[in-house]
Amino acid sequence: MIDKSQIEDIKRNINIVDIALERLSLRKSGSNYFTLCPFHQEKTPSFSINEELQIYHCFGCGESGDVISLIEKLDNVDFNEAIEILANKAHIEIKKNKNNLQSSNNDIFKINKYVTEIFEKNLKANKNALQYIHSRKISDKSIQDFSIGFALSDNSLTKNLIYKGIKKEQLIEFGISIVKDSAIKDKFRNRIIFPIKNTRNEVIGFIGRAIDDYIKPKYLNSPETKVFKKSDILYGINLAKKEITKKDFAIITEGNIDVIHSYQAGVENIIGIQGTALSETHLHTIGRYTNKLYFAFDMDSAGYNALKKSVVLAEKNNFAVKVINLTPYKDIDEFITNKGKDKYIETIIKAEEFPTFAINYETQDSDMSLYEEKIKLIESILPIINKIPNQIRKSFYLSELNRITKIPFDSINEYNLAKSNTSSELTQNNNIIQKEKKIKIPSSEVYFLYLILDSKILRNIGLKKIHTEYFIGSNTKKIYDYLIETNFEKDIDKIKTIIFKNINKEYIEKEKDFEEKKKDLNTIIKSIKNLYIKNKIQTLKRQLHKENIPKDELLKSIEKLSSEYITD
Repeated sequence: MIDKSQIEDIKRNINIVDIALERLSLRKSGSNYFTLCPFHQEKTPSFSINEELQIYHCFGCGESGDVISLIEKLDNVDFNEAIEILANKAHIEIKKNKNNLQSSNNDIFKINKYVTEIFEKNLKANKNALQYIHSRKISDKSIQDFSIGFALSDNSLTKNLIYKGIKKEQLIEFGISIVKDSAIKDKFRNRIIFPIKNTRNEVIGFIGRAIDDYIKPKYLNSPETKVFKKSDILYGINLAKKEITKKDFAIITEGNIDVIHSYQAGVENIIGIQGTALSETHLHTIGRYTNKLYFAFDMDSAGYNALKKSVVLAEKNNFAVKVINLTPYKDIDEFITNKGKDKYIETIIKAEEFPTFAINYETQDSDMSLYEEKIKLIESILPIINKIPNQIRKSFYLSELNRITKIPFDSINEYNLAKSNTSSELTQNNNIIQKEKKIKIPSSEVYFLYLILDSKILRNIGLKKIHTEYFIGSNTKKIYDYLIETNFEKDIDKIKTIIFKNINKEYIEKEKDFEEKKKDLNTIIKSIKNLYIKNKIQTLKRQLHKENIPKDELLKSIEKLSSEYITD
């Protein structure tokens, strides 16, 4: 556990702008910094960082927070890891509560690193294991780069670690040892070990590959731990991230062997998932380096089915996708073995748009001159296309169907619209409901509060001319009431943060001098007061139609209010 005082000390010694500049391209506008939001797709920058308040806020998607949450989201780390990153940046040593040290993530990483070193030493000393790895066409350089090792079958690892003073409970918790037949033993035995590392090059878990066919299962993974989640793993991301950023696309494949063989062929912007289940977490991590994905899944039915699901998920998360067509070979390993690295690189360059690949895959055993086969293809591909959120991409995919089937584009589009009409209506109705649920805060009232918090002179002008009852928004009314009640001396920073998150970005993009702000304030005072008068007059006019209400008094009130209307 990290003391709150230390966290505050770290935040005081860190500037959110400096941290953001290491990860984002910022442009100063007014007193704030703007950039395209890293958390949603947009064309106009709406992600703002306020250096004075040390917070960020996106006016598009609403994401906001301080420097700690910014690191958590951008670097895909948890709270404690974010604190450690910032502490290192601020050159502050973190003092942890000793009672929690044994179960800290730091302990897992240290132990996993030590275990990795033992596995590596085992491999160098074991000729049979080395011979097996070389038979899989894995070079000595790759063995070193990927920290590949070997697990012995004599339980010596567990004994070694216990001798070093590591508790048995930790070894079981971290997935290094297991309890079998009432005894604690090595989890990985007689297996080639592929350590799995995170983006910071820390070992989070292991994959063990049996070198004898009779050993089951063939592949054995670390269990789920605090730092190891199978659905989060991107094998090779520690080595690939720089190349992904440089080339601006990531190749994603199944497992670890294909990653290593691609790496050996000179294609290093490649990562592997465990199995074929692409997840939102995978995409969030990849999205820090690129928004382009090239899929190189196995060329069998299981790989194709996984590809269809993965493409839809990637498209929904605003990734541009292509498919590396490895046919007639099953995977990257087979392709490079049979065709060589030059042909592999050429195939990557010729990566296909998904509909092109899907259509070719589904028609490889079909006679596309037959009308029945064309309809079968259209009905197979359309459900995938309909899940693509981007209308331009969707239209492109439909045009590819037209090119292959020779069925007119309009006919395919009409057929598709008929199929998806009901679903589309439901979506539109839901969107309307969601919009109606949103609470609207009058932007003029928010800007009024922003200005009176900015200057005492502006504050005095505002207080003389605007009363609490003039406010329409219940939230802005409460804030204004509170400020007057506390004489603008309490919770000012907190209130400034609330105002900053709700203000229209157009108000703060341009740097303004005092006279410009004063002019803005007078314009807003006029707007707020006139709107209040207008609403009041309308209320009184409605009462004129009611019986048993003295009309003369109402008319006098309406006349008085009308005279107060500001015209200049």
